[in-house]
Amino acid sequence: MEKILFAGSSDPKTAKILAKRAKIKFGKILIKKFACKEKYIRIFENVKGKIAYIYQTVNQNPDEALIETFLIAKVLNQEEAKKIVLILPILPYSRQERVEKGRKEPNSTELFANLFEALNVEKIITCHLHSEKILKFYKIEVLNIKPYSLFAEELKKQIKNKGAWQVVAPDRGALNDAKILAQLLENLEFSFFEKRREDPAKKTNFVSSLIFRGKLKKENVILFDDMVDTGQTIIRAKRELEKLGAKRIILVATHPILSGNAKEKLEKEGFYKIFFSNSIPHSSKSKKFKILDLTPEIAKCL
Repeated sequence: MEKILFAGSSDPKTAKILAKRAKIKFGKILIKKFACKEKYIRIFENVKGKIAYIYQTVNQNPDEALIETFLIAKVLNQEEAKKIVLILPILPYSRQERVEKGRKEPNSTELFANLFEALNVEKIITCHLHSEKILKFYKIEVLNIKPYSLFAEELKKQIKNKGAWQVVAPDRGALNDAKILAQLLENLEFSFFEKRREDPAKKTNFVSSLIFRGKLKKENVILFDDMVDTGQTIIRAKRELEKLGAKRIILVATHPILSGNAKEKLEKEGFYKIFFSNSIPHSSKSKKFKILDLTPEIAKCL
């Protein structure tokens, strides 16, 4: 069956690379804004009876990216695409699946799962979910690509004496990720921090405490997480590790959200090296930053 890939406006460059790598036609599409800021979408391809992919990531405006994705999916439905598959390297609103008892707040994760289903999306391809617990809200197939091997292979090139390194998760939620990465790096030691946050209604993204669990057995550390947003937790973890005697600290994370001035703060913080994936487009003049390409892993799934 013929396949075609359309790119949203968030990262058409990576989408085009993916289409070429997967040997899929890169569809022509027009995306623009009216004066009132509403989005306008038009495709210039025949999609009837074809498998249509939409590539869209999240930059600093996830709401706009989502509306755009909904509109592209809508026109693909109208034009009778046989199957619609979303490629969302980072799944928007995937951290808002919990509703605390007594709080009047929406389960945003469930809402968007329902919206994707309503648009006849049959499958979502994403990378390194913040928590796989959100999959219970999806009736459609969600393929969660885990880029552990991608990072492990790069780290093997960068660190010579593996016995001098330890993998650390910045919170308990990332502990399993740290364990898997440590195993891929010839069974390194691994440990984690315990993190507590303030009520988001009082102060968003504020970490009230960070406590190291276990022992720092090695002088060099690989800090591994699924994403870096404001950078607050990662920077606090780095400074705590330095107090415990860590000398070189490498930051590894799949999703560089880097809200506000997070990128500048990381560049100034003195990490030995920083590795991100290209799930979100970013560039840096710092020689310490390296962006690893996810498209080979995604292409295998198309």
